[in-house]
Amino acid sequence: YCDGNGEDSDGESCVHCDGSGKKKCDDCSGSGKIPCSNCDESGKITCPDCEGSGNISCSDCDGDGRVDCPDCS
Repeated sequence: YCDGNGEDSDGESCVHCDGSGKKKCDDCSGSGKIPCSNCDESGKITCPDCEGSGNISCSDCDGDGRVDCPDCS
């Protein structure tokens, strides 16, 4: 944890993704599939945004899971 003196070069865990570097995909709500009216009987296709994983890279930490300490920035 950074005490504000700039010595913690790794930064702090990103609060937006809990340090995982990933967020739930908004387009498919984390399922990895989206509705398709012209598809097979399942009616769903792989989500193009998350490529079926259900997660996208966190934009707040650029997928790193760490952010710069606001006191040191």
